[in-house]
Amino acid sequence: MNETKNAVVVGKAVIEVRGIPIAYYSRYAGSTLPEKTVLVLHGALGNAETTSDMCNELALLRPDVCVYQMDNPGHGASGGDPLETISSLSDIVCGFVEAMQDSAIFTEELYVFGHSMGGTVAAKAVIDGMKVTKLGLLQSAASWPSMIPFCEMPGDQLVAAFQQMMINEFEAINSQERTRDLIARIPDMSVSAAACIADIKALQSYDLTDMLPKLNVPTLIVHSGSDMTATVESSKCLLAGIVGSLSYYLELGTHTSVIGEYKKIAKSIANYI
Repeated sequence: MNETKNAVVVGKAVIEVRGIPIAYYSRYAGSTLPEKTVLVLHGALGNAETTSDMCNELALLRPDVCVYQMDNPGHGASGGDPLETISSLSDIVCGFVEAMQDSAIFTEELYVFGHSMGGTVAAKAVIDGMKVTKLGLLQSAASWPSMIPFCEMPGDQLVAAFQQMMINEFEAINSQERTRDLIARIPDMSVSAAACIADIKALQSYDLTDMLPKLNVPTLIVHSGSDMTATVESSKCLLAGIVGSLSYYLELGTHTSVIGEYKKIAKSIANYI
């Protein structure tokens, strides 16, 4: 079923990938068939709802583009068990893109953007052979030493840590009405304790650094000066390792700037594609 929100037509559907029902969402504000497809991958400890405002804004800015999101297995509305490795998540993304292309849902021009862990997964998928026109890494990293302190944390505490991060981001927004709206949406952005544990395992056990030179597609790196998760050092590693990559820097941004600064990031993506 479709609904219209601020001139953006929002759709939700499910497609089977590797035997798993994967939920996906589309956002389109054009009046003719879209010319380009954007796929946005969410980060750890959350689901596609975390990037929905950014995707709505991007659809408004680029009515020639249909913007898609997907929930990882065991996250949001997707079925299956949460996956514990970046490689297995990459395989699902590659399978999802194949299924959407085989169904003629995706256009030939495909742009993939991943937030946080989603960026690492997107990069691995491209290295694994997924064909994209351009790639975007949003507050992402090749490796995640910042996740080490979370490795022994129980799942329910990981859920609480994610929700507190969201609250901290939202309380810095200079709008009481928007802050209230976002805080009310935190349960919709959250995932299960099991999904949180799987995400942390995937992040702490993977290092993409030596593979970065294999990313021979145009790549935009969005990074933030106050990001304590995908740190400044992490973004420098990406910029140095990916030849010809472009940088969009948010001096006061945080790890969840895709929510708090979603208009700025959507504009940077709109200009990039």
